[in-house]
Amino acid sequence: MTMQRQAHCEDLGTELASSIGGFLALELPEPGVAGRGLLDLWVDEDRSALLLSNARSCLAALLRRSFVGRVWLPAYVCPSIVGAAEAAGVPASFYPLDATLSPVADWLANQLQSGDAVVAIDFFGTRPSTPFLQLARARQDVVWIEDRAQAMMPGPDWGEWILYSPRKVVGVPDGGILIGPSRGLQVTPTVRFDGGRALLPTLLRHEDVTNARSEEIYRLYQESESAQRVSEVAMSHLTRRVLTLLDPAPIAERRRANYAFYAESLGDIAFYPDGIGDAVPFAFPIRCDDAGDVATRLWSEGIFAARYWPTLGSPPAAFPAEHRLANQMVALPCDQRYTPRELVRVARAVRSAM
Repeated sequence: MTMQRQAHCEDLGTELASSIGGFLALELPEPGVAGRGLLDLWVDEDRSALLLSNARSCLAALLRRSFVGRVWLPAYVCPSIVGAAEAAGVPASFYPLDATLSPVADWLANQLQSGDAVVAIDFFGTRPSTPFLQLARARQDVVWIEDRAQAMMPGPDWGEWILYSPRKVVGVPDGGILIGPSRGLQVTPTVRFDGGRALLPTLLRHEDVTNARSEEIYRLYQESESAQRVSEVAMSHLTRRVLTLLDPAPIAERRRANYAFYAESLGDIAFYPDGIGDAVPFAFPIRCDDAGDVATRLWSEGIFAARYWPTLGSPPAAFPAEHRLANQMVALPCDQRYTPRELVRVARAVRSAM
């Protein structure tokens, strides 16, 4: 942060802290910063890259063209992923997860058939377990898709195909990225900008540093999210440019520092009591008796703690543990907007809400 901007933020005092969490404002690089951008980190010149308007569109494009007979999804998963499979016309089945949200490798191994596809998520920035990674290496007759929507820098690739959802980790209005083999997919994205619908909330939040219009801006964000569709519309030029310029190193450093603060102050209720190693965290997940109640109490104090996800795409009767978790997990913001100074307020509010 430049000295001028830092002084301006300090002058705002408590006004700046009136709202914490939620979607990110438009994120711009600091003046004079030059280095390897986030897009360069994700896109390897030896592999193909498909850049569409959102990640579910990338997944649907892959499934539609891979001629897979079935796609396996984690039982704890966002309904939009299920929607991508439906849009591609590929039947979806679900598999269970263990206590760390890693796929239960033995169960999955007994179900897989040649020509299946498997989507596994690097939850909260972490990598799946060693048994699962061994299974992915062993079954070359399966299409392995690594979902990095919550992972900015999770380490070496384990999937043949990799999905990113940039707006989940930095302040950009749209975008999904599919990384694959050098041959890639035969997709020609449609160049069309959606009238600013996706841009407006992130731009307004970037400008409204005092949070004076936070409720109105969040409503606009919800509207833009509900308008997300599976399509082959290209990523906006703005998102691509911002991702090219953003330096991932300070973002990763701030996220790790914030996670460490939470681990020290809220470690007894952490979902990962043993930590997440050197992963770049997406959020700080905690367990509670009633996630809806705790989240509502935090929201009433201007703290948006997300739930991933209150509604799941898998059948509750077949996967009761995953659905119980959906009612127990709350994810606290630990992204690059904040320092531990702001997160003291979050930690105190969590103790009160619990």
